[in-house]
Amino acid sequence: MYTTHKRSILVIGLCGVLLLPLISEKQAFAQGSIPAPGFQPSGMAYDGAVLFVSDLAGFRTIFKLNPATGDVMGSFLAPSPGGFDGRSNPNDLASDGNGRLFVVDIGGNPGTSGIVYEIDSGGTTVFNSFLVPFRGGAIAFDGVNLYVSDFDGDKILVTNRSGIPIRAFSSGLRPAGMVFDPVSKLIWVISEFDRKISQITTDGRLVRSCDGPRDPGIQGMGGVTMVGSQLYIAEVSDPDPFSPPNVPGTIFIRDPRTLECSPPFVLPVSIDIKPGSFPNSINRMSKGNVPVALLSSATFDATRVDRSTISFAGATALSIGSTPQDVNGDGLLDVVLHFDTSGLNLPEGTTEACLTGSTIKGTPFRGCDSVRLVR
Repeated sequence: MYTTHKRSILVIGLCGVLLLPLISEKQAFAQGSIPAPGFQPSGMAYDGAVLFVSDLAGFRTIFKLNPATGDVMGSFLAPSPGGFDGRSNPNDLASDGNGRLFVVDIGGNPGTSGIVYEIDSGGTTVFNSFLVPFRGGAIAFDGVNLYVSDFDGDKILVTNRSGIPIRAFSSGLRPAGMVFDPVSKLIWVISEFDRKISQITTDGRLVRSCDGPRDPGIQGMGGVTMVGSQLYIAEVSDPDPFSPPNVPGTIFIRDPRTLECSPPFVLPVSIDIKPGSFPNSINRMSKGNVPVALLSSATFDATRVDRSTISFAGATALSIGSTPQDVNGDGLLDVVLHFDTSGLNLPEGTTEACLTGSTIKGTPFRGCDSVRLVR
């Protein structure tokens, strides 16, 4: 019997299928984390309704979760060469969004071949399977091609969904899990034995490296997927898979824009030009100033910004200060800044003006609101 980094005691799956509605980003972010269904969550995938989580404990099981609450809605045994018998080692999952899952299996001892299965999301049918030239690690699907990583190294093989090789590249990472982001067209990679979550291009170029929610234990990290624009990050929490106590894993939910990243994301924020009035009329010939409210949110604290970095339509903020106040009545403290009207760069025909700046931690942000130029 070979050793993996994610193995523990028997987990008995549940039965049943439930289709779930899409959840909003606010619902997902508000959770912070949900419990993993087992002790060794190894991979995750989201099909637009259901969160699938594979577990490397006992008879290997793939669970179906409500992504908003973490409630287990059903499960089935993972595929192996013998069928859906749970006698395998599913290390990661990917969804095609049309009722099928790709399951990458570690395979055997180091130096042996991993296996990729294409199955239905109910766990009843194997449509296709193929070998990869290394132990199967993480897997991602971009809608056309599969990206399969080496469990023991940094190589990523690109194939079509039938397993025909297209190309390969080195990522410089050891992926525990991967997911393709259809918006940025980049791949998120969670590292096996450190807290880094990285964005890479589909040919392996590092775009951004971020700090994840927690340092992994000796069993490493589990997997990563996206629910809307939120990252779901699984961690194996059990300190020792062969000795009690057996500690359930955790699935952290994070807005990637709030992570500590290098280079940092530009954080989208909300502003309100001339609070309390609409439309936001600005006379460029005025000798007065324009107030702009920088609004706090669940992911942004307007009181924790570096005012020296703030610019609105090309103008820096005046020295006029204001005590933080709840401008929009949402219970969060906002900041009202003032800008000299004559210093604003608002060409004829402008219908929107933007405010930019950085937080005191150096994270850049940007927010825009409508304007109407008047004489």
